[in-house]
Amino acid sequence: IEGRVKDKLFSGEIDSNDPNIKFDFEGLADLSKEKYKFDFTMHVDHANFNKLHLFKRDPIAILKGDIKIAMIGNTLENMEGSIQFNNATYTNQIQDYNFKDFTITSAVKDSIQTLGINSTDIINGRLSGRFVYKDLMKLAQNAFGSIYTHYKPYEVSPKQFLNFRFKIHNQVIAVFFPEIKFGEKTEIRGEINSDEHLFRLTFKSPEVL
Repeated sequence: IEGRVKDKLFSGEIDSNDPNIKFDFEGLADLSKEKYKFDFTMHVDHANFNKLHLFKRDPIAILKGDIKIAMIGNTLENMEGSIQFNNATYTNQIQDYNFKDFTITSAVKDSIQTLGINSTDIINGRLSGRFVYKDLMKLAQNAFGSIYTHYKPYEVSPKQFLNFRFKIHNQVIAVFFPEIKFGEKTEIRGEINSDEHLFRLTFKSPEVL
Protein backbone atom coordinates (compact mmCIF):
# COMPACT_ATOMS: atom_id res chain seq x y z
CA ILE A 1 0.00 0.00 0.00
CA GLU A 2 1.34 3.42 -0.95
CA GLY A 3 -0.71 6.55 -0.48
CA ARG A 4 -2.41 8.91 1.92
CA VAL A 5 -5.06 8.02 4.49
CA LYS A 6 -6.78 10.84 6.38
CA ASP A 7 -10.27 11.27 7.84
CA LYS A 8 -11.74 8.25 5.99
CA LEU A 9 -10.10 9.27 2.73
CA PHE A 10 -7.59 7.10 0.86
CA SER A 11 -5.67 8.31 -2.17
CA GLY A 12 -2.89 6.22 -3.59
CA GLU A 13 -2.00 2.73 -4.79
CA ILE A 14 -2.64 -0.79 -3.55
CA ASP A 15 -1.04 -3.94 -4.91
CA SER A 16 -2.51 -7.31 -3.93
CA ASN A 17 -0.55 -10.50 -4.51
CA ASP A 18 -2.95 -12.88 -2.77
CA PRO A 19 -3.08 -16.22 -4.63
CA ASN A 20 -6.86 -15.85 -5.05
CA ILE A 21 -6.94 -12.18 -6.06
CA LYS A 22 -4.06 -10.30 -7.66
CA PHE A 23 -4.68 -6.69 -8.63
CA ASP A 24 -3.22 -3.17 -8.88
CA PHE A 25 -5.39 -0.31 -7.55
CA GLU A 26 -4.78 3.38 -8.16
CA GLY A 27 -7.08 6.23 -7.23
CA LEU A 28 -9.37 7.65 -4.57
CA ALA A 29 -11.87 6.29 -2.06
CA ASP A 30 -13.43 9.10 -0.02
CA LEU A 31 -15.74 7.96 2.81
CA SER A 32 -15.55 11.26 4.71
CA LYS A 33 -18.71 12.85 3.28
CA GLU A 34 -22.41 11.98 3.45
CA LYS A 35 -22.18 10.48 -0.03
CA TYR A 36 -19.03 8.48 -0.62
CA LYS A 37 -16.87 9.13 -3.67
CA PHE A 38 -14.96 6.45 -5.57
CA ASP A 39 -12.66 7.33 -8.45
CA PHE A 40 -10.12 4.64 -9.25
CA THR A 41 -8.79 2.15 -11.75
CA MET A 42 -7.89 -1.50 -11.18
CA HIS A 43 -5.98 -3.99 -13.24
CA VAL A 44 -7.12 -7.43 -12.11
CA ASP A 45 -4.55 -10.00 -13.08
CA HIS A 46 -6.30 -12.91 -11.38
CA ALA A 47 -9.53 -13.16 -9.36
CA ASN A 48 -10.64 -16.67 -8.41
CA PHE A 49 -14.40 -16.26 -7.86
CA ASN A 50 -14.75 -19.85 -6.70
CA LYS A 51 -12.10 -19.55 -3.97
CA LEU A 52 -13.47 -16.13 -2.98
CA HIS A 53 -16.97 -17.71 -2.62
CA LEU A 54 -18.44 -15.25 -5.13
CA PHE A 55 -19.49 -17.77 -7.79
CA LYS A 56 -19.59 -21.41 -6.71
CA ARG A 57 -21.33 -23.07 -9.66
CA ASP A 58 -18.19 -23.35 -11.76
CA PRO A 59 -15.28 -25.25 -10.15
CA ILE A 60 -13.03 -22.97 -12.21
CA ALA A 61 -14.10 -19.31 -12.22
CA ILE A 62 -11.27 -16.90 -13.03
CA LEU A 63 -11.73 -13.24 -14.00
CA LYS A 64 -9.10 -10.80 -15.21
CA GLY A 65 -9.22 -7.41 -16.91
CA ASP A 66 -9.24 -3.65 -16.39
CA ILE A 67 -11.86 -1.84 -14.31
CA LYS A 68 -12.51 1.91 -13.97
CA ILE A 69 -14.98 3.11 -11.34
CA ALA A 70 -16.31 6.66 -10.93
CA MET A 71 -19.22 6.57 -8.50
CA ILE A 72 -20.81 8.76 -5.82
CA GLY A 73 -23.18 7.40 -3.16
CA ASN A 74 -23.36 5.38 0.03
CA THR A 75 -26.04 2.82 -0.87
CA LEU A 76 -26.80 0.86 -4.02
CA GLU A 77 -30.04 2.82 -4.36
CA ASN A 78 -28.39 6.28 -4.49
CA MET A 79 -25.20 5.40 -6.36
CA GLU A 80 -24.56 7.51 -9.46
CA GLY A 81 -21.77 7.21 -11.97
CA SER A 82 -20.20 4.48 -14.06
CA ILE A 83 -18.26 1.24 -13.91
CA GLN A 84 -16.25 0.26 -16.99
CA PHE A 85 -14.72 -3.13 -17.73
CA ASN A 86 -12.24 -3.45 -20.59
CA ASN A 87 -10.44 -6.42 -22.12
CA ALA A 88 -11.90 -8.82 -19.57
CA THR A 89 -11.60 -12.59 -19.70
CA TYR A 90 -13.69 -15.08 -17.75
CA THR A 91 -12.34 -18.64 -17.63
CA ASN A 92 -14.31 -21.65 -16.45
CA GLN A 93 -13.93 -25.41 -16.89
CA ILE A 94 -15.28 -25.19 -20.45
CA GLN A 95 -13.34 -22.37 -22.12
CA ASP A 96 -12.15 -18.74 -22.03
CA TYR A 97 -14.74 -16.01 -22.67
CA ASN A 98 -13.35 -12.66 -23.84
CA PHE A 99 -15.30 -9.43 -23.33
CA LYS A 100 -13.94 -6.36 -25.07
CA ASP A 101 -16.00 -3.79 -23.18
CA PHE A 102 -18.76 -3.60 -20.60
CA THR A 103 -20.13 -0.38 -19.06
CA ILE A 104 -22.66 0.02 -16.25
CA THR A 105 -24.15 3.46 -15.59
CA SER A 106 -26.38 4.47 -12.69
CA ALA A 107 -28.43 7.64 -12.27
CA VAL A 108 -31.12 8.86 -9.87
CA LYS A 109 -33.60 11.65 -10.66
CA ASP A 110 -36.76 12.47 -8.68
CA SER A 111 -36.29 9.19 -6.76
CA ILE A 112 -36.36 7.19 -10.04
CA GLN A 113 -33.32 4.98 -10.51
CA THR A 114 -32.00 4.14 -13.97
CA LEU A 115 -29.44 1.40 -14.51
CA GLY A 116 -27.92 1.19 -17.97
CA ILE A 117 -25.79 -1.63 -19.34
CA ASN A 118 -23.85 -1.38 -22.59
CA SER A 119 -21.62 -4.06 -24.08
CA THR A 120 -20.89 -5.33 -27.56
CA ASP A 121 -20.40 -8.86 -26.18
CA ILE A 122 -22.83 -9.23 -23.29
CA ILE A 123 -26.01 -7.18 -23.03
CA ASN A 124 -27.43 -3.75 -23.95
CA GLY A 125 -30.36 -2.02 -22.33
CA ARG A 126 -31.67 -0.36 -19.22
CA LEU A 127 -33.77 -0.89 -16.12
CA SER A 128 -35.58 2.00 -14.42
CA GLY A 129 -38.04 2.56 -11.60
CA ARG A 130 -38.21 2.79 -7.83
CA PHE A 131 -36.79 -0.33 -6.24
CA VAL A 132 -34.43 -1.85 -3.69
CA TYR A 133 -31.70 -3.93 -5.31
CA LYS A 134 -31.89 -6.71 -2.73
CA ASP A 135 -35.61 -7.10 -3.49
CA LEU A 136 -35.32 -7.43 -7.28
CA MET A 137 -35.41 -11.22 -7.41
CA LYS A 138 -38.20 -11.39 -4.82
CA LEU A 139 -40.23 -8.81 -6.77
CA ALA A 140 -40.05 -10.96 -9.88
CA GLN A 141 -40.94 -14.12 -7.94
CA ASN A 142 -43.89 -12.44 -6.20
CA ALA A 143 -45.25 -11.00 -9.44
CA PHE A 144 -44.99 -14.33 -11.22
CA GLY A 145 -46.24 -16.36 -8.24
CA SER A 146 -49.32 -14.18 -7.78
CA ILE A 147 -51.05 -16.08 -10.57
CA TYR A 148 -51.21 -19.10 -8.23
CA THR A 149 -53.97 -19.24 -5.61
CA HIS A 150 -51.90 -20.53 -2.68
CA TYR A 151 -48.69 -18.64 -3.40
CA LYS A 152 -47.16 -17.03 -0.29
CA PRO A 153 -45.27 -13.91 -1.40
CA TYR A 154 -41.93 -12.77 -0.03
CA GLU A 155 -41.97 -9.67 2.15
CA VAL A 156 -40.64 -6.67 0.22
CA SER A 157 -40.70 -2.92 0.70
CA PRO A 158 -43.93 -1.33 -0.64
CA LYS A 159 -44.33 0.99 -3.64
CA GLN A 160 -41.66 -0.63 -5.78
CA PHE A 161 -41.95 -0.73 -9.56
CA LEU A 162 -39.65 -1.05 -12.54
CA ASN A 163 -39.55 -1.53 -16.27
CA PHE A 164 -36.75 -3.02 -18.31
CA ARG A 165 -35.62 -3.69 -21.84
CA PHE A 166 -32.48 -5.57 -22.85
CA LYS A 167 -30.88 -6.99 -25.96
CA ILE A 168 -28.94 -10.12 -25.05
CA HIS A 169 -25.82 -11.38 -26.81
CA ASN A 170 -24.88 -15.04 -26.95
CA GLN A 171 -21.60 -14.57 -25.09
CA VAL A 172 -23.14 -13.91 -21.67
CA ILE A 173 -25.66 -16.74 -22.04
CA ALA A 174 -22.79 -19.12 -22.77
CA VAL A 175 -21.16 -18.21 -19.44
CA PHE A 176 -24.18 -18.75 -17.19
CA PHE A 177 -26.22 -21.25 -19.26
CA PRO A 178 -23.79 -23.09 -21.58
CA GLU A 179 -26.51 -25.55 -22.61
CA ILE A 180 -28.66 -22.75 -24.13
CA LYS A 181 -27.98 -20.73 -27.28
CA PHE A 182 -30.00 -17.71 -28.36
CA GLY A 183 -30.06 -16.24 -31.83
CA GLU A 184 -28.71 -12.79 -32.56
CA LYS A 185 -30.85 -9.79 -31.55
CA THR A 186 -32.65 -11.61 -28.74
CA GLU A 187 -34.71 -9.10 -26.72
CA ILE A 188 -36.41 -9.21 -23.33
CA ARG A 189 -38.61 -6.45 -21.94
CA GLY A 190 -41.26 -6.05 -19.27
CA GLU A 191 -42.46 -4.36 -16.10
CA ILE A 192 -43.02 -5.22 -12.45
CA ASN A 193 -45.14 -3.49 -9.78
CA SER A 194 -44.96 -4.81 -6.21
CA ASP A 195 -48.23 -3.32 -4.93
CA GLU A 196 -50.27 -4.46 -7.92
CA HIS A 197 -48.51 -7.85 -8.22
CA LEU A 198 -47.96 -6.94 -11.84
CA PHE A 199 -45.53 -8.88 -14.01
CA ARG A 200 -45.38 -8.40 -17.78
CA LEU A 201 -42.69 -10.04 -19.85
CA THR A 202 -42.04 -10.15 -23.59
CA PHE A 203 -39.31 -12.38 -24.96
CA LYS A 204 -38.27 -12.29 -28.62
CA SER A 205 -35.56 -14.43 -30.16
CA PRO A 206 -35.09 -15.64 -33.73
CA GLU A 207 -33.68 -18.90 -32.40
CA VAL A 208 -33.34 -20.83 -29.13
CA LEU A 209 -31.25 -24.00 -29.06
